[in-house]
Amino acid sequence: TPSSIFDTTLCSGENLKVGSETFDEKNRNGIVMFSGAGQYGCDSTVLVNVSFYPLPVGQFDTVICRGRSIKIGDTNFDENNPSGRVVISGVSQFGCDSVTNVNLSFFPVPAGTLDTTICPGQSISIGNTTFNDSKRSGTVTLNSASSNGCDSVLSVNLKFYPEPISSLDT
Repeated sequence: TPSSIFDTTLCSGENLKVGSETFDEKNRNGIVMFSGAGQYGCDSTVLVNVSFYPLPVGQFDTVICRGRSIKIGDTNFDENNPSGRVVISGVSQFGCDSVTNVNLSFFPVPAGTLDTTICPGQSISIGNTTFNDSKRSGTVTLNSASSNGCDSVLSVNLKFYPEPISSLDT
């Protein structure tokens, strides 16, 4: 029979060395003998029981704007890397590592068209772009203009009323 019992709980992936024995998730318990370590120089035995905290796993699902990214732990997630598993060291309630599964989705890019007619010689400005006789059409990106804070794209097509023809009879 063992002369003492040692019970402890470790984080997943850790190990504990008692005497010449190493205890881990594959070797959770055993008896370790210490020669001459007991009272009166006798041998002493310790029953070691190791248990492990469960690995906390979280889920992070969110929708972000195209062209943007989000950083979780040391990993950047974006359109090229929209999902993955991140291990964050030492943040669980027991000081163990925590795992977060990340899945990003992306808002569609809002796109619109503006077809309008103005008088000759006039111009309109949309964002930082001016449309006039020499620039009648184009695409404008409106930064953070959508309802969810993402960029919007607007295609502009400008037409002009015909020049008025007038005659004055006297």
